[in-house]
Amino acid sequence: MAGEVYDARKEFPMEHGLMEDCGERFHLVKVQNYGMKQLIPVDTVPVTPHETLFAKQIITPAGEVVLDFGQNIVGYVSFEFDEQEGKKLTLIHGEVLDGKGNFTIENFQNKAVPTKQQIDYICREGRNKYHPTKTYMGFRYVKVEADFEIDPAAFRAVAVYSDIRTTAEFSCGVSEVNQLFQNALWSMKGNFIDVPTDCPTREKSGYSGDCQAYIHTAMYLMDCYPVYAKWIREQAAGQYKDGVVPQIAPKANTPGKKEKIGGVLTTDGGIGWSDSFEIVPYRLMKRYGDDALVRENYEAMKRWTAYEIKRAQKTRFCNCRLLPRKYRKYMIDTEWMWGEWLEPGQDVNYMSDIVMKGDPEVGTAFYYMNLNYMAQMAEILGEDEDQQYYKKLAEKVKAAYRTVYLENGSVKEKTRQCRYVRPIAHDLLSEKEKTKAASELAKMIERNENHLNTGFLTTHELSRSLSQYGQNRKAYDLLLQEEKPGWLFAVTKGCTTIPESWDCYDEEGNPHDSFNHYSYGAVAGWLMDCVCGINVSDGKIVIQPYPDERLRFAAAAYDSPYGKIVSEWKYEEGKVKYHVEIPTNMCAEILIDGREKMRVEAGVYEL
Repeated sequence: MAGEVYDARKEFPMEHGLMEDCGERFHLVKVQNYGMKQLIPVDTVPVTPHETLFAKQIITPAGEVVLDFGQNIVGYVSFEFDEQEGKKLTLIHGEVLDGKGNFTIENFQNKAVPTKQQIDYICREGRNKYHPTKTYMGFRYVKVEADFEIDPAAFRAVAVYSDIRTTAEFSCGVSEVNQLFQNALWSMKGNFIDVPTDCPTREKSGYSGDCQAYIHTAMYLMDCYPVYAKWIREQAAGQYKDGVVPQIAPKANTPGKKEKIGGVLTTDGGIGWSDSFEIVPYRLMKRYGDDALVRENYEAMKRWTAYEIKRAQKTRFCNCRLLPRKYRKYMIDTEWMWGEWLEPGQDVNYMSDIVMKGDPEVGTAFYYMNLNYMAQMAEILGEDEDQQYYKKLAEKVKAAYRTVYLENGSVKEKTRQCRYVRPIAHDLLSEKEKTKAASELAKMIERNENHLNTGFLTTHELSRSLSQYGQNRKAYDLLLQEEKPGWLFAVTKGCTTIPESWDCYDEEGNPHDSFNHYSYGAVAGWLMDCVCGINVSDGKIVIQPYPDERLRFAAAAYDSPYGKIVSEWKYEEGKVKYHVEIPTNMCAEILIDGREKMRVEAGVYEL
């Protein structure tokens, strides 16, 4: 996060094949034999350089010399030029300009750990050729401080990320939506560096909440299995003796000691975050048709699930009146919770309430989903006794949730959108109840002037919950909303990646928080599976698009584990025409509103 300091004068002369005056130019190293028992192979892909971008030099109102590479990326700046020995060059990397058009890195600062993203370079005599090798930065803009005149043509920005290929294409008749899709893809590239990280600047940490919220979308955008599989192994390696799995993997603190805030509150095991340990292997298995990761980590997942079951046996005293005694042991409200993190309108009081009271609605919904997933995985692995146990317990948890949070099959909550999305997405409602809940959700959005107000744990399911249950037009209303909170707000402000916060710019145009957090880019998954209707699960392909005339047309291609799938639609003279391509050796179901279900073989179809 600090950057790199490099003194090129200590390099040995390029014209010599051997190091001369080695002792004067480099510090000596010792050769030690530590054995190889502690070494394990890394079963993933390497991190490699990819796109190269060229710079445009700008002079800010404050008189700063800044290189603008046109795209917020994660990587490094390389340069090559001739200069005199001892000349100094400093490169400071930032994501955005401030409200006055000046360079800034204030938006991603952490007071406890300042993030410099700075390269300090001292020139050698003659040709200087360099790029960092011990760090990477998140940036679009680079402020240059030098005691010599620079040529912007000498500088290149190089994007680095895990060597996984892009597997999705999307376009439509609204340029801002196309940019949104590209922003989501760029944020995924920039944060999939060996493991999925939350942001490339202040933390670079493998936060589990981001990982589980994005897994569905990530599997469309890029061939991400090796990165996610490696990350799950990191989470398993950090599992504690009591079964809890860390919320950050690889662990960022002392091995064996749980992550704590203020040295008191343990954040490991946080609901909706550490639950990634079941969610990610399950989702990978369903999409890729490979249960290897589930088999590898099944016993570890059982230990984590056992801890959740034990955790549910306790209830916070303040919630005893809310949670009926009969159902308390099937609900989770204890220990650390982030709640509906970054929900618009949250303040300090919200987090104080979460710390003091927990959020049993969130805890119980995830508890049910995890038990449901464990039952399915146990069945696939032939663990019949486990399957029956998890299934029966899941039914009791579901009954507890419905008793407390529903009334006659309707959601009791009347103000928060997340309280409707979660029971739909977690399958806590019947199909009829989901349709009713989606209708109420659409009315809430209408009252909120077509703005969303979901946070980290439901935004990725919001649009899908609407489209699939009769409120497709409202899902498009959200997509096309250009005011905050909404996906296109950042696009209209010129962002080229996904920001961390809905209100990433204040009224004066000043930025705050990270501008490269991939989580809210999960809407790209909805563009693939609902707008264009490409769905792949358990080796089956279903094409079920939900068109809207405001996009005029939409086209998507997905290079799936089973071959390339194409789904397109366009409006012509008030009618919708469809184009579908199914890969070799596969069959598919095509579901189009107003038509009978079609079962087709590999081929090209015009409908």
